[in-house]
Amino acid sequence: MNLFKREPEHHYHVIEFDKSTKLPELTGDLRESLKTLALLPAFQYLMQRFRVKKAAMESTLREGFKLDEQQLRYCQAGIYWAGEIERDIKLLTQDQSQARPAKVDEMEEFRKVARSITLIGQDDINPQG
Repeated sequence: MNLFKREPEHHYHVIEFDKSTKLPELTGDLRESLKTLALLPAFQYLMQRFRVKKAAMESTLREGFKLDEQQLRYCQAGIYWAGEIERDIKLLTQDQSQARPAKVDEMEEFRKVARSITLIGQDDINPQG
C-alpha cells in the first residue's frame, strides 16, 4: 500500500435551487446601492462579525485542536468559502479602480524599450530583413 500515490477520489454533487430564484441583473443603480452598504454601521458590524468567525476557524485549524478528518475538512471549507464570500462582497461594495489611458510620453517610452530589444533568431524568419 503506497500512501503517497493514491488515486484522487472525485465526488460530484447536484445542487438544486428554486427555478423562480433568479439573480437580478447588476445595473448601474444596483451597483451604486451596493456601494452605499459599506457606509452603514450595521453592514460594518456584520462584516466585522464575519471576519471574527473566519479568524476563529483559521485559529482552530492553525492551533491543531483535536479534530477528526471530517471536522478538519469542514473547517478548511469554511475558511475557503468565507474568503470567497468576502472577496465577492468587497468587489460589489467598493469602488473599482478605473484603468486610465496611457499618456503619449509613456507610450513613447514603451516603444523605445521595444526597439531596444533584440530577439535572437528573428532574422531567420524574415529573409528580406
